[in-house]
Amino acid sequence: MEVIDNREDLFDKIITIDAGNIFVGSTKSEEMDSVISTLKDNKDKDAIEGVLSTLKQVPFASIKKVSANLSNDMVYIHHQGKDKSMLSVSCKDSAMARGVVESLAKNLETLTLQEKQLSPFSAILKPLGTTAIISLFISGAYMIADAGAEEAMEASSGRRSFLKKIVWYIASTLGQTGVIILGGAILSCCAYWIFKSFKNPPLMLILK
Repeated sequence: MEVIDNREDLFDKIITIDAGNIFVGSTKSEEMDSVISTLKDNKDKDAIEGVLSTLKQVPFASIKKVSANLSNDMVYIHHQGKDKSMLSVSCKDSAMARGVVESLAKNLETLTLQEKQLSPFSAILKPLGTTAIISLFISGAYMIADAGAEEAMEASSGRRSFLKKIVWYIASTLGQTGVIILGGAILSCCAYWIFKSFKNPPLMLILK
């Protein structure tokens, strides 16, 4: 059993790989040292099973693809279950992300590991798409804030009414000025994301 100590990360502090699975998750801060020690000792089978049962589990047999973005230290495990799913693993740094993918590569012999340097234009596709969706959301909130309450509530009925009501609630709470300020701040972050992605396109590790 390979235990990857990821305690410096905010989210997925425990990453464990055994003969047929990867386990990812966390536990209470005061229990972390004891849990990591139990897994590394690999002696108390009952205690180990108890820890592993609290973590997210992905069997190797279900994994179709693994990718890692070494710019944001994230590993994405695409696997087949009842529905197609993806497990995102947050790593403390790029070296840790690389290590997780390379450890999986040793166990997934039918998949091939490759490195891919994204071009600047490929790197900004996702940020641009996300920014476009956020812009539509902000525009909708602004128009709702500009409309009368009765007109806005009428517009929030029909298809996707729940989502529309959420937008209406946010817009009515913030008002036009609030929507402009919050929307401007969010779009500024998106613009920085696009610039950063274009300036420093990420190196991807892909196992497929």
